[in-house]
Amino acid sequence: MDLEYLSQKGIQVLHASEGNRDAVGEHAVGMLLSLLRNIPKADSEVKQSIWDREGNRGEELMGKTVGIIGYGNMGQAFAKRLSGFGCTVLAFDKYKTSFSDTFCKEVDMPTLYNEADILSLHIPLTIETKMLVNAEYLKQFKKRIILINTARGKSFRYQIFLQH
Repeated sequence: MDLEYLSQKGIQVLHASEGNRDAVGEHAVGMLLSLLRNIPKADSEVKQSIWDREGNRGEELMGKTVGIIGYGNMGQAFAKRLSGFGCTVLAFDKYKTSFSDTFCKEVDMPTLYNEADILSLHIPLTIETKMLVNAEYLKQFKKRIILINTARGKSFRYQIFLQH
């Protein structure tokens, strides 16, 4: 953005950093529960008059370890929403330190690789994060993981323009 031009025209640029964090946090929990409980598969089968109770039983979130990469507004909102599910929440953020709170424990990447059952990405697209998740990256996890991706793409920004 040409901030100088916008300023000359009396246009303020504001960054709404909290954006839709609550909606993203809820959506990520919804996606995770849907995957763990086989909801899409069961829904499709029931519509076809197939009742496979055991095949669609799924898994509980309770007792699982959820790893979060990126503990900004979105990552924090996701962790907060997980707090009532009886799971362990671990978080890594390359640009923050000492951020452990009621909802998560700050850890390093090797700990996430060793302990995560579920990995949730809450990071922007940057040169560092582009193509972050590939086969080599996934091989570093000791367990088979569920991957939730709410990472932001390159044109995804929350900005409000106010004309004075």
